[in-house]
Amino acid sequence: VLKDSAILAVAGLGTTKEAVNITTSALNAFSISGSKASDVTNLLMKAVKYGKTTVSGLSEGFGANAALIKNSNVSLEEYLATTATLTTTGMTAARAQTQVSSAVTALIKPSKNMQLVLDKLGAKNIPLFIKRNGGLVKTLQLVRDKADEMGIMTSKAFGRKEGFSALLSLLGPLRNKFIEVMNDMQNHSNNVIG
Repeated sequence: VLKDSAILAVAGLGTTKEAVNITTSALNAFSISGSKASDVTNLLMKAVKYGKTTVSGLSEGFGANAALIKNSNVSLEEYLATTATLTTTGMTAARAQTQVSSAVTALIKPSKNMQLVLDKLGAKNIPLFIKRNGGLVKTLQLVRDKADEMGIMTSKAFGRKEGFSALLSLLGPLRNKFIEVMNDMQNHSNNVIG
């Protein structure tokens, strides 16, 4: 972990302490074996590569949101891909992570309008619903499409400005960028580090 984190720190414009912190936080929060540290540092470096952020920036809000993200069946790859993609607009990584977390929270603790949409989709268990749909962004697309079909304003369904902003960006102008980043995140053989 320390060796991989040291490489990440140099390549990702952060300190070794920050790199170790985010690497161990990712390993712990996403229940990943320490033997996979190089895979995790590679994913973190891809987030730096594709986004407008650094290891330091990624580490600021990572831990505060990671447990919610993992417990909602959002993969580390998707969490980092959404974060990286959202930072391309100039937003900080911590802000991007908060927006992604807020989108998840809007599903887990739904507003009255969101509950109507989720009921129509048959979504009783949100983590299972996210997993079944292939991830958070695909789930957000289903929710938006169903809300539109039902004549419910998506902003009213989300209720949370941050989560709605993430939805608008990831399903709108940043959609192709997210797909590109997510595809590379899932390609573990394409290492940036090592």
